[in-house]
Amino acid sequence: MTDLWKRFENWLKANAKHLHGELNPGATAEELELLSSEIHQALPEDFRAFYSIHNGQSDDWQSPHLHNHGKLLSTRRMLGEWKAMKQLLDDGAFPYPSDPDQAIQNKWWNEGWLPFCADDSGNFQCIDFSPTPFGRPGQIIYFESQSPERGVEAGSFREWVTTYIEGLEAGHYQWSEDWHGIVHKNDIW
Repeated sequence: MTDLWKRFENWLKANAKHLHGELNPGATAEELELLSSEIHQALPEDFRAFYSIHNGQSDDWQSPHLHNHGKLLSTRRMLGEWKAMKQLLDDGAFPYPSDPDQAIQNKWWNEGWLPFCADDSGNFQCIDFSPTPFGRPGQIIYFESQSPERGVEAGSFREWVTTYIEGLEAGHYQWSEDWHGIVHKNDIW
């Protein structure tokens, strides 16, 4: 994953130099183990390697989006978001089904989902540890808080990161002052 971070950092230097300071130092082995232990899941090796280099970005919600309208959560923020959603689930706040791809369980929220990227509206990209038989553990799914639709974005964390970085390098994304972050060029009006 070092190569992917290097490519991302190179893109930042060339296109949004001011964002490089938003990246946190790498997560410690203890931070990664705490996250794994709390969610009762073994974290994918690619995810561990990625987060050991940079533990997401600044936890300040005023910080800019480093991923197409979303923030790369630190392990601390991931755990906080996961616990908040699990508490809502345990409290019965999600009694209704969703409208997922066949690879995703038909639930509004599932404690087998770990949010790692979030926007300011409660929408997440999640690692799915509990897919249906049509999916695969570790697939990346999109959870939209105000919609029942759930979709698979990538088959693995590495695939998700690689696709994003290839999109950056191909010129599909840019820094937008108006959107306060990196956005897909098709999203700019």
